[in-house]
Amino acid sequence: MREVVGATEYQGLDRFQQNNTPSLNRGYNPDGAQKWIREIEKIFQVMVCPEGQKVAFGTYTLVEAEYWWENTRQC
Repeated sequence: MREVVGATEYQGLDRFQQNNTPSLNRGYNPDGAQKWIREIEKIFQVMVCPEGQKVAFGTYTLVEAEYWWENTRQC
């Protein structure tokens, strides 16, 4: 049964990514970060995404934004 759950979660990630998840540009841009958060939240609403999946998908997306955060934190 564990394999089925993993497959379902993977399909959810695939569906999440198909929504053209916005990218977060590098550099210091608080307004851009707020816009990015709003866009991700819209995708979650449309997908009727459970809280646990929001955390997983958000974390996945934030890992891709790691360079942005490193630059922002230095500012």
